[in-house]
Amino acid sequence: ISGNSNIGGIVGYNAGTVSNAHNVTGTVNGATIVGGVIGRNTGSLSKSDNAADVDGSGDTTGGVVGINNGTLTDVTNGGAVTGGGSNTGGIIGINSVTSGTVTGLVNSGTVSGQGGTGGIVGTLTQGTISVADNSGAVSGTGTVGGVAGYSGGSITDARNTGAINGVLSTGGLVGNNGGTL
Repeated sequence: ISGNSNIGGIVGYNAGTVSNAHNVTGTVNGATIVGGVIGRNTGSLSKSDNAADVDGSGDTTGGVVGINNGTLTDVTNGGAVTGGGSNTGGIIGINSVTSGTVTGLVNSGTVSGQGGTGGIVGTLTQGTISVADNSGAVSGTGTVGGVAGYSGGSITDARNTGAINGVLSTGGLVGNNGGTL
């Protein structure tokens, strides 16, 4: 699957409900806002997973969702995630939802990007992520973390066992924290 913006292995732009969706093989390619299951999510995604490689040449690439402004529950990524720009995450590129549930996130795929690179989320601008587990290796040039590259929100019950490699603002859980951990 390839395209320019809002590119997803199952759905490009989701404002509805997606459940039990499985992207099992291949590669999802796009320029910006690229996700293994959904490119941009303003709806609900649950009990879904991605095993395909996800490659975004620009900003905002996620193993499951590129940009999340909705609800995510029990989602998993095992594919390699590569972002050519900022906001690259094993599950979510950017999470900016304020009131939706974002919980039960598991990543085992490798994640590589530029600024704002995380094993679960590249950039958490606001909101809460809970029950998150990363075991994939994460590498980036700046603001790199095992769970989040940058967090301005809240992260609870999170764990990282993956190797982390960054140049600036690099941490085992969060590279740059402006929120609650």
